[in-house]
Amino acid sequence: MNSARALHYVLKIGNRQKNIEFFRDILNMKVLRHEEFTEGCDAACNGPYDNRWSKTMIGYGPEDGHFVLELTYNYGVSDYVLGNDLAAITVKSSEAAARARKSNYPFTEKGGQLALCSPDGYKFIIGSDETPGTEEVIERVALHVSDLNCSLAFWADKLQMVKLPTTDPGVGELTYDQRKFILELRKLEEPLDRAKAYGRIAFAVPYDVQPQIDQLMSGVDGAILKPLITLDTPGKASVRVIILADPDGHEICFVDEEGFSALSVVDPSSDDALKRYIQKDPFQNYQMLDEHNRARTRYLEEHEQEVDRPRYILLYTSFFEETKWGLPSATLGPDYFKAKRCPVTNCVLTSDHGLVTPITEYDALVYHVASPWNVDPPSIREARQIYIAAIQESPAHTKHLLGLDMNYFNWTMTYRLDSDILFNYRSIVDLESGEIVSPAISPIWRYGFDAYRNASLVEQVSQKRSMAAQCARNNPECDKMLDTVYWFYLSFENSLCVDYVTEKLFNALEHNIVPVVYGGADYTRFAPPGSYIDVQNYASVADLVDYLLYLVDNPQEYVKYFWWKEHYAFDDFSSVWCRLCEKLHSVSTREAVKYYRDVKSWWYDDACTIEPKIQFS
Repeated sequence: MNSARALHYVLKIGNRQKNIEFFRDILNMKVLRHEEFTEGCDAACNGPYDNRWSKTMIGYGPEDGHFVLELTYNYGVSDYVLGNDLAAITVKSSEAAARARKSNYPFTEKGGQLALCSPDGYKFIIGSDETPGTEEVIERVALHVSDLNCSLAFWADKLQMVKLPTTDPGVGELTYDQRKFILELRKLEEPLDRAKAYGRIAFAVPYDVQPQIDQLMSGVDGAILKPLITLDTPGKASVRVIILADPDGHEICFVDEEGFSALSVVDPSSDDALKRYIQKDPFQNYQMLDEHNRARTRYLEEHEQEVDRPRYILLYTSFFEETKWGLPSATLGPDYFKAKRCPVTNCVLTSDHGLVTPITEYDALVYHVASPWNVDPPSIREARQIYIAAIQESPAHTKHLLGLDMNYFNWTMTYRLDSDILFNYRSIVDLESGEIVSPAISPIWRYGFDAYRNASLVEQVSQKRSMAAQCARNNPECDKMLDTVYWFYLSFENSLCVDYVTEKLFNALEHNIVPVVYGGADYTRFAPPGSYIDVQNYASVADLVDYLLYLVDNPQEYVKYFWWKEHYAFDDFSSVWCRLCEKLHSVSTREAVKYYRDVKSWWYDDACTIEPKIQFS
C-alpha cells in the first residue's frame, strides 16, 4: 500500500479545558477542527459509549500534510483507566520545550529530551535541543507489543508498512511515507493491558484500496473489528472506514483518502466553537464524586449553624408543558408542607428561577427527564447542590437523551421502588394502624377475600349491565357509571416495565368496579391481593373471559374484590415533595452524596423485559 499515509492517533480525554491548555499552551499545537456528535459512533470512534461526544483535531499543521492528534471527549466521562499499550508520543518542537520550562510544567529530562504527561497521563517526549525555527511535527507514536516479531509481521507483511533499520532488538520502526511519520513498536516484558483509555491509529488509502484491505484481513481471525462502513459528520463530508486490530488489539482505522481530504479541511472557527462548547458543558464545571464530597464536607463544617435552615428546591425544567408541575402555586413554602402533614416542613418549593439568586443557592434542582428540556443546564454547580432526575413515564416513553447525563444526577425520583425518592401515583394506608403499606417491595397485607360478604353491595352491583368501561379521562359522568353500569375496568399499562403502575389501577380502585390489570409490575407491591384481576395469571384470553363471565353471573363472588375497603384507604397526604424535603434535611444527605455514573443504564437495563404470559390478537 504505497499510497497509504499516516493521519492521526486518537486519545480519549476527560477534561477538555485542561487538555486544550496543555496541547495549545505547552505543546504549541493548534486546533484544526472541532466536531460534536449527539450519539455514539457506529465504528466505536469514541470507544464503547453510546452518548454525546466530540472530537477535536489538534496538531502543528493542516491534516493533508501533518500527522495530528484526535482528542475524543465523551460527555460525562471524567477519566479513563490508563493501560500500558501506549508507550509515548514524540514531538519535535523547540517552542514546546521552551514553554514547558517557562511554565514550570512538571517534566523530567534525559539525553536532551523532555518527558512530560498530559492531564490524562499520556506520555509525551519533546526534543529539547531543536534549533529554533525547525518545523514542528508529531514525529512518532510508540506502542507496546507482547510479541515484537509477530507484530512486525502483521504490520509489515499484512499492512505493507516499510520496516526501518534499528539498533535495538526490542524495538521495531515502520513507516508509510518516507519517515514523515514513524510507528514504533516496543517489546513489553509484562502483560499488555489496553484498559479503558486505549487509542486508535488512523491511515488514509484510496477509496478503491479499502476493499482490498477488507479482503486481505478477512482471513485473519479477529483482525476486522468493523467491516467497511460509511460515517457521517453533521454538515461535513462523509467518509468510509474499516477498523482493524493488530495481534495485541491495537485499533487501526483505514479511511478513504477522497472523503477524508474533504472532511479534514482546517476550520478557522473551530477554536472559538470549542470554547463555547466547553463553557456550556455542565460536566466540566464541577469536580466528580470524591472532590464533590470533600467540598461538601468543608461547606458543612463552615456552615454547621445552618443545619436547620430552609432547603430551597427548584423545579428547573417544566413537567411536559406544565411549568408548575401541577402544583397550586409557582412557589410553596413551609405552610404547604405542613398542610400535607409532612414529617419535615422547612422547605421552599418553586419553579421560579429568580426566587433565589444566584442559582447555586438552591439546595436541589429537579429535572423532568421524560421529555427534552425547555432550558439549558446551569453553567456552574456548587458542591452542596443535589441534581435530581424525575420521571413518571416508562423507559419506552422517555424522550430525553439520558445518555448525555452520565455523572450528572445525584438522585432519581421515579415510580420505581429502587429510586432515591419515590414518585408514585398513589399510596395505600392501613386504617387501623395509620401506616402507609404500599407501594413497598414486600408489603404486609391483611387478607379477607374469601370470607367477605356484603348483601347490599351484591344487590347494588347486580344492576350493572356492561362488561368493561370505556371512559374518557376526567369525565365525571363516566366516573359515576363505573359504580353503576360497568363490571370491569381495563387497567392496561402501555409498557410492561418493572414497578410501572399508573393511575389506571387507582382510578378503578376508587370506585366499586373491579380492575383488570395488565402490566410488568408485581401488583402485590401496590394493591391488596384480591382487589384486582391480573391478566398475567391466565393461560389464555378465553380463560380470562370465562372467569369474568363467572363473576358477572355470581355477584356474591364479584363483591369479594371490595373486601379491602374495610381495612385500607388511599393516603391523600403522602407526597413526593414531603419525601424530598425530608431527605434533603437528613443526616446522610448532609454528609455525602452520590452520582449516577450511567443513569441511562440504571433506567433502561432490564427495566422492560417482562414477557407477557397471555397474547391478545
